[in-house]
Amino acid sequence: YDVGKKAARALEKVYGTKYVVGSGADTLYPASGGSEDWAKHAGGVKYVYLLELRPDEKNWDGFILGESELVPTARETWEGVKVVASAVLDRAKRRVETVDAPTAKRFRFGDGTEGSCYDLRHACKRWVSERPDLCRSVPIFMRENCAYSCGQC
Repeated sequence: YDVGKKAARALEKVYGTKYVVGSGADTLYPASGGSEDWAKHAGGVKYVYLLELRPDEKNWDGFILGESELVPTARETWEGVKVVASAVLDRAKRRVETVDAPTAKRFRFGDGTEGSCYDLRHACKRWVSERPDLCRSVPIFMRENCAYSCGQC
């Protein structure tokens, strides 16, 4: 919620457009089966953001945006996206820095430098035991988050 508020403030600074922060059901209307539901349930995404851009809900055209508003909408939205991306990167950096060293596997790269291998997510071991093909079917995500459980080190 705090990150959403910061993003909304960043958006507002560009052209003064005010955005409401809250759940889709609270700020718009209850709906199920949208992309945010899928991302949370099927994708396992912890924090889901739903952006309703210009025009606002009071506009009779609904989702039709005038040509003159395309670039301004993109500019202000980009400022908000940068705030959210920065928060995600900061959180990921903190998680990497706090990895429990005893659970990390030590190894040497080809050039002789030392490294360590570990899972960024606590659920990696369970995911791989429940779906042994997961490391191959979702290689990029699993390599970045579950290198140890996928045996990639």
